[in-house]
Amino acid sequence: MILLRPNTNDATEKVTRASMWICEPSEKLRNYSKLSKQEQKIMVHEIFHDAGGEATRCLEGMDSDDDFTMQEIAQVKMDTWSKGRVALLGDAAFCPSPISGMGTTLAIVGAYILAGEIAKTPHDPEQAFGSYEKIMRPFVTKGQKLLPGAPQWVNPGSAFGIKILHSFLGFVSWSGVLTFAESFVGPPVDAITLPDYEFTKGQIA
Repeated sequence: MILLRPNTNDATEKVTRASMWICEPSEKLRNYSKLSKQEQKIMVHEIFHDAGGEATRCLEGMDSDDDFTMQEIAQVKMDTWSKGRVALLGDAAFCPSPISGMGTTLAIVGAYILAGEIAKTPHDPEQAFGSYEKIMRPFVTKGQKLLPGAPQWVNPGSAFGIKILHSFLGFVSWSGVLTFAESFVGPPVDAITLPDYEFTKGQIA
């Protein structure tokens, strides 16, 4: 799938940003990080050269600009977020993927709870880390929940599938059913009760 959107770098330059999504990765794609930027571009060409629509424009723009990045959209799910005196936070511990829309929320809430638990037991980091994980784990589990079939269902592989997707999205926009669908994605804002910590200036060295 190809997504295009305006991307204004400054007051004088207006450009279009293109995102080219691939939902059926091959073994070669999974090893993309081992390839050079030029090799990655060649691989994108191989996949999108006959896609039609805006594909040719996007590929030509990709070739003429160094502003190119390639990454895998994934979630991070770990058995534990800490070991000894080291703890993980945010995407390093529990990345929910951009599809979830929960990355910033989980990171900020997690940072608050981690800092609060360390403040409670500053001389016992392992206990603080354990409490942090106990409080955050249920919230993270809910935050990593995606709509059934996502992201494949929004990346159809045929012209007919694209027509179905456009019709569905049009219906969603017209009917307001999106509000109902949001109940199946991510936790509500009150899904976690934030502890009330007492922070003292200079408490944590």
